[in-house]
Amino acid sequence: MIKNIIKNLIPQFILKKIQIFRNERNRQNPVLSFSQAGEDRILHMWINILKLKKMTYIDIGAYDPFLISNTALFYQQGYRGINIEPNPVSFQRFVKQRTQDININVGIAAKSGTLQYFMMDNDTLNTFLKMKRIYIKAKEFLKSKK
Repeated sequence: MIKNIIKNLIPQFILKKIQIFRNERNRQNPVLSFSQAGEDRILHMWINILKLKKMTYIDIGAYDPFLISNTALFYQQGYRGINIEPNPVSFQRFVKQRTQDININVGIAAKSGTLQYFMMDNDTLNTFLKMKRIYIKAKEFLKSKK
């Protein structure tokens, strides 16, 4: 049902481009993706569709220069941008591995000030939100009791 709704909302020419992208991804020579779920390839497809020649990116909560990165593919293609990462350990990886980008070791919030940064065992879950930290810790505790 959801597929039908999406098909009715998205113009036909875009659906054809997505199908071309899927076919390209499934060939014998798979297309490289650094993103968790191929988001960089989807952006790459749109850049090609729109015939954009010059691009700059801003990656907020960048996490890692190449692992689960939505911008690494573009960096390798010669694009440059800004990586914002509050985790000091992750930030140092950007300093060493993405030397042609601007790398900033801060968090982003709706208003200026200082917030506590909670570093979790799984650093993809790091957060500034105290309630999220409590939720993650409770979930980890309950999982360890099984």
